[in-house]
Amino acid sequence: VFDMNEEIRQIFIEEATESLAELTSLLPVWQQDIHNLTPLKAIHHNFYTLKGSGRIIGAFSISEIAYAIENILIHLLDQSLPVNDEVVSLIARAVEELPTLIANFSAAQPPQFDPALIILQSHNLLAGLPLSHGMEVQDERDEANVTEASASESQLPLQAQPSVTTESDNIAAPQIPAVLAPFVEQTKQMPADADDADPDIKEIFIEEAYEVLEEIMPLYDNWQLDDTNVASLTDVRRGFHTLKGSGRMVGANYSAELAWALESMLNRWLDKSLTPSDDMKQLVADVLAAYPEIINTFAEGKQDYPAMVPLWVAAANAYSQQLGDEFSYSALAAKDVSATSATATESTATDELAPIDSTIVVSDIDDESIQDKPAVDAVSSAETMLKNIHSINDMMTEKPIVIAPQSGEEREILDIFVEEAKELLQQIDDFISTHQHQPPVQVSEEIVRAFHTLRAASGSNALAAISDVSATIEKSLEHLQKHDTPLSAQHIEALAQSVALIKGYLDAYEGNIQQHSSTATSQSKQDVESLQAMLDSSEEPNTQTDNELSIEQLLALDIDTLLDAEWQLSEAFNELSIEPLKAYIEQIAQQISRLANSTAKSPKFTAILTALADSYHYLTDAPQASDDSHIQAALLAAHTHLVALFDSLAGRMSFKVNQSILDDLQAAISSHRQHHAGELAATSKSDAESKALLSVASEAMDGQPVVESISVEELQLEAVNTDVELLEIFLEEAQELDSAIAQTFNQWRQDVADISTLKILQRHLHTIKGGARMAGIRSIGDLTHAAESIYEAFTNEKVTATLQWVSVMQMIQDTLSMQLEYVARYQQSFWTRDLIEQLDEFEQQGELPQTVTLKLPILKNPAQTATADSEDHIEPTDAAEAISLEALIANSWSNGLPDTDILDVFLEEAEELVENSQKYLQLFLNNTSDVAAVQTLQRDLHTVKGGARMVAANGIADLAHQMESVYESLAIGRRPATKVISELLISCHDWLKDAVFVLKHHINPAMPTALINALQDFSKDTLSSRHIPAESLQTEISAILAVQDKQSAIRGDI
Repeated sequence: VFDMNEEIRQIFIEEATESLAELTSLLPVWQQDIHNLTPLKAIHHNFYTLKGSGRIIGAFSISEIAYAIENILIHLLDQSLPVNDEVVSLIARAVEELPTLIANFSAAQPPQFDPALIILQSHNLLAGLPLSHGMEVQDERDEANVTEASASESQLPLQAQPSVTTESDNIAAPQIPAVLAPFVEQTKQMPADADDADPDIKEIFIEEAYEVLEEIMPLYDNWQLDDTNVASLTDVRRGFHTLKGSGRMVGANYSAELAWALESMLNRWLDKSLTPSDDMKQLVADVLAAYPEIINTFAEGKQDYPAMVPLWVAAANAYSQQLGDEFSYSALAAKDVSATSATATESTATDELAPIDSTIVVSDIDDESIQDKPAVDAVSSAETMLKNIHSINDMMTEKPIVIAPQSGEEREILDIFVEEAKELLQQIDDFISTHQHQPPVQVSEEIVRAFHTLRAASGSNALAAISDVSATIEKSLEHLQKHDTPLSAQHIEALAQSVALIKGYLDAYEGNIQQHSSTATSQSKQDVESLQAMLDSSEEPNTQTDNELSIEQLLALDIDTLLDAEWQLSEAFNELSIEPLKAYIEQIAQQISRLANSTAKSPKFTAILTALADSYHYLTDAPQASDDSHIQAALLAAHTHLVALFDSLAGRMSFKVNQSILDDLQAAISSHRQHHAGELAATSKSDAESKALLSVASEAMDGQPVVESISVEELQLEAVNTDVELLEIFLEEAQELDSAIAQTFNQWRQDVADISTLKILQRHLHTIKGGARMAGIRSIGDLTHAAESIYEAFTNEKVTATLQWVSVMQMIQDTLSMQLEYVARYQQSFWTRDLIEQLDEFEQQGELPQTVTLKLPILKNPAQTATADSEDHIEPTDAAEAISLEALIANSWSNGLPDTDILDVFLEEAEELVENSQKYLQLFLNNTSDVAAVQTLQRDLHTVKGGARMVAANGIADLAHQMESVYESLAIGRRPATKVISELLISCHDWLKDAVFVLKHHINPAMPTALINALQDFSKDTLSSRHIPAESLQTEISAILAVQDKQSAIRGDI
């Protein structure tokens, strides 16, 4: 359990103060030009930092305000939320309140004002509601006494009920404070129990649940008598953890959410970030008293859970976020008892009288209420899109504008929409004007987003036609995107006329016209006739050059080695000696040339083959570069991309070249060429080594600076003994920042004198440094501090940035990335003292020597290191291999193996579910609109996630969670099922299958961070800029199979 000490508090306060200083300086810059994204991105980063650090340290008043504002900034940056005075004012007010909150936290005092107000107003902005929505009080007599500081006293009826149907759903609920309302709202999303649980497993769970309750109820009573007894409280917390995990595994989802809320609150008690009050103690006692009834309800297959469950969950979550001073649970519980007895027979009337305006409503920004249009065949996607546009234009001309009576508030909201709609239509007009005479043009993300916003924002009866129109156009454009079909001149002209009709509709609405004038109607009909004529005269799109290529002819070119490189390259590069390696590289280069000659007219083949040809040309001169892991990964991605192009050609599917894959390959080769100009044959004793060394000397003599690297002989490891939850939070943020650094670094490489880019790099490293020190990982903190000092020297002009410095800092960044990956895999880091000493010397000298030789560590798997050490002394034996496997097992569990019975139950179910998911995955791949298959995959992954959590297999659980989220997005049509996401999901399912196999042999699979990040990128709509990452459990599988082979051989000998 992580105990917050004064040093960590001071680190956070220092970080928060620095972020506040940056926000204070950046905000006026942005306010002067609200369309300038550069300061806006920096403002977003600072709120992101405050959110993450605040949650780590328990400063929830700071973190939750930062989270609310960060959400607004995300929508501002992707332009899905327009910038207006209300947005700017709210962000400025949040910045104004931060000094007070930071001062309160620094003085260990409760916050002086309720952060719920800013959080609520942020939700309202994103939902398109007035800022004041949801802040009304029911009792007008108290209205004059309500201020922002006492907003929590306003009483709102409890509207949230569980997603299951209960007999007490309609019982009048107690009046709850506004601070609890968001938490109660969240309980509406509590999942219902699954009805497909295996009876035997269900029986095991019920028996176990009663045993757990029998154990922890007296423990809790004892703890109440002596609250210094941490051991008893720890056992109680563990009991709720078991109820949560086992419940999720067996489908008791409703009660599992309650157990999770209580477990989270007890965790806060144990880590001393929350002091238990009498109200909190009563809450736990009430839940424990009711839990046998809850288990019995699940056992009987009923859904009539106690009506207090939503309040228990909401209160526990509010307490966990340190909002206990804003409400009294005991008072609410007393009100509920009296309300239940007095109004049980009047529930229906109570529901009907509940005022809608008295509840806080947070609308879903990505509203998917509009039904998707039927899927169309990929071959005719362009023609279908035209037909869709023409059909909706018919709808527009036929549908009159009906203005129903509107309140002042409704009229104000609609006026805001009209104003925003005109801005969006202007963006679309600009796109049309730019590309009207340059067809064909790819569908841009901005144009899709514009129609998406029009669709979501125009949810009014008066403007329902615009919403329908925008939804149809958005879906059509997304379909074109999915199949990489460009917009033709006819598409653009049809879009232009549709925009003109929407504008006319808006003008008519503003004039409060009940119906189009005869002139306007006549003109609209002429537009429709014109569009229909264009459709009738449309021709099939010209067949792309790629589709004219014959797959049979290409395969007959004798290019098997090139196509098989996807599978053979790693083995060849890592195992072949120098001469066979040269022959292999030469063979692939020849086959690339042969294929390039036959596909010279295909831009897609030309792009991929050119990148591969350049890379193999370099490898021909420097075969030792094949040892570089970055080059291997980039080459494998490019080869996989080439095979995907062949697959699309064979299936007559569209294909879009992922330029980022080719850029990554070029960058890897360029980096190696620059860093290892003098090491073309560093590991060989041949003449090539001498020539390489002469080349280095020659370059130095010619005045060209050189950056080399040598390996530190002994790797010095640092054990990471941080709390698991804290470590996960740190790694999540650090790896996100590491990716951001890589992107920013590429920008700096283009302009080494760009001070603003250097400051961003410096700030990212500063944030990682602070997080590393909070997590107690000194090795990472020391390296980031040294690198940050170099960037600070650049910005202060104490040191001049050069291309040689870029090469040095690239190696530093790569080393930091390896440290983070090492921590994620092995819960160990490694020291880089020699490297840090070199950086300090360079900074003091103010310039780099002509030839820089950096001292970099050699990384090894801890288990492999142990095996290598044993091989230095004795020959490999059965015992040595067993020790290696045992080491893998021991290193994979931070808290030891879970209960073997629970593990066996989970593995039995997981193997069945994983095998089942392979079948439904194939159904989904064959028909991406098969919603039943997607929902089955969702359900199976949800079960796997719950079971994995129960046995602490967090790598499996986290990946299953992200996969479940992606399938949910696909099921409701929020995101299209592209080829890229299909390939990514295949990789994820393959990893899950291997992970279950590895776990069956008691090795806890490491976190598949790259796959998880890629799935998150898909959810954020940024996956298109990435290639499919490679995650492998081959090391663990090889160790298992090696032991099995030895055991089989021994049995054979006997």
